[in-house]
Amino acid sequence: MFHKKHPKSVQLLGCSTNSLARICRFDMLPDSLSDAQKRQIKGVQGNLWTEKIPTWSRAEYMFYPRLLVLAEKGWTEPGKFDEDAFMSRLLDYCRRLDDEGVNYRIPSLTNYHAVSVFTDSVRTAVVCPLPGAVLRYTLDGSVPTVNSPRYDAPLVIRDDCTLHIRPYHADGRTGDWITVRYEKQDYARPLEPRDTEPGLCVDWYFRRFPGCDAIGIPETLYAAGGRCVVDSVCFPRAAAGRRAVGMIFRGYIDIPATGIYTFALASDDGAILRIGGRVVVDNDGEHPLLEKSGQVALSAGLHPLELRYFDYNGGEIRLVLLGDDGARHPLDTDLLRHDP
Repeated sequence: MFHKKHPKSVQLLGCSTNSLARICRFDMLPDSLSDAQKRQIKGVQGNLWTEKIPTWSRAEYMFYPRLLVLAEKGWTEPGKFDEDAFMSRLLDYCRRLDDEGVNYRIPSLTNYHAVSVFTDSVRTAVVCPLPGAVLRYTLDGSVPTVNSPRYDAPLVIRDDCTLHIRPYHADGRTGDWITVRYEKQDYARPLEPRDTEPGLCVDWYFRRFPGCDAIGIPETLYAAGGRCVVDSVCFPRAAAGRRAVGMIFRGYIDIPATGIYTFALASDDGAILRIGGRVVVDNDGEHPLLEKSGQVALSAGLHPLELRYFDYNGGEIRLVLLGDDGARHPLDTDLLRHDP
């Protein structure tokens, strides 16, 4: 069924991965607003639409602990919010929610990528930020239950597998599970294209698409709405102003040294990143701004890059490289090339 998405300002309380961090880092007085506009902001609010929420217990799950983050942001002077200090206090406050019987959502598991790549073996590193939570896992594709093995220490992965991990409260209430696909790969060999130029080539199509792989296929049905070269993965200005659009970014990424590379892809709505024909990050589907990460093993040199993206209502698209220390490195003309 077609539905209009709620405005971006009310998507912060959506039940999605890392939404606590998204609220913590949300700038309530962005530089894009003038001083006069900033003076018109009287406060903040968090809305919850309950058409598909059957019980009060589920409503509590959707509200808490995110509502506590929103309240803290609203009472803190701009520029003085300390995310690390607040998160430490918030996790302690969860004990009070336990005592009061509030069915809050266990904060999202961290320290993993949707696709994790290795060449020999790798240790899992999934972390639950909530003290006292019990993690249970499966490797056979099934959803973890209270009877599944406990995840008390890192697992050593030596072959392709799919890991599901689910947190549980001490009283048995469940949290949302995550899926990590482990893939054993050889380093992809580079290509040797001639006469490439900086940036990526992007085509866009003004129409609604059911998913990323439907964009531009079959091309004989309709012509591209436009084409340009961009310095980075971004929403081209020339493609703005239409309700529905699909884009295909094509070119190469210039890998400086052989290794395993981690990419973070944030999109509103869906996006899929492929490098050398491999799906590295699958963030497909209609959803608010959501970031997923994935890995790929690459030899030094140029590798074909394709990113497909669609949007229904004024979305965003961002792609960065993640360093081993978690630092975010932009992809720009130093790494991106295309055929002239």
